[in-house]
Amino acid sequence: DETTLQSARFARHKELFERARLEGRIYACDCSRTEVREALQGIASAPHAREPEYSGHCRSLNLSVFKSVDSIAWRWRHEDESGRSDSIVARTDVKTGSLQPGYHWACGIDDADGGYSWLVRAWDLAAAEETQSRIRQWVRSLTGSVDAVRVFHTSLITQNDGHRLEKRTPDITLAELLPLGYTPEKLIE
Repeated sequence: DETTLQSARFARHKELFERARLEGRIYACDCSRTEVREALQGIASAPHAREPEYSGHCRSLNLSVFKSVDSIAWRWRHEDESGRSDSIVARTDVKTGSLQPGYHWACGIDDADGGYSWLVRAWDLAAAEETQSRIRQWVRSLTGSVDAVRVFHTSLITQNDGHRLEKRTPDITLAELLPLGYTPEKLIE
């Protein structure tokens, strides 16, 4: 067992970002969330259907059209030509070219490189699995490996009011709980 911080793997994330960009597996997008929401209105065919994430608007645009923006989102190009499942996997700063890998990108790469057979994630991340799976498959195909990862989505741990408990939730770390009289032993009980 070991702990690896995603930030320590930035060079690998960047290396594969450049390769994916050159291969056309990702594409630039400057649509705002508001623009995406507006474009999606009326697309779902039934009231209970899962709405697509994106209209595919930027899928065929040339990178040169993005010079007037500060940052560019990069979307993973799924096989569906509509672009509706094309998730954002990274952002780059137009002036500096600096890369900010997204959650899907970092997890897909780290999971592929880790050679895991099982992944456990919370159920709120189930929708991310399609993109992460495609990224894992692509990364593993570069070495001739097969993506044989199984993913289990578990329930979320929530606070008494139903909001999910996450690393940004205040007053949940041991350092924050010790002054309130909690001990590691008391927390285990």
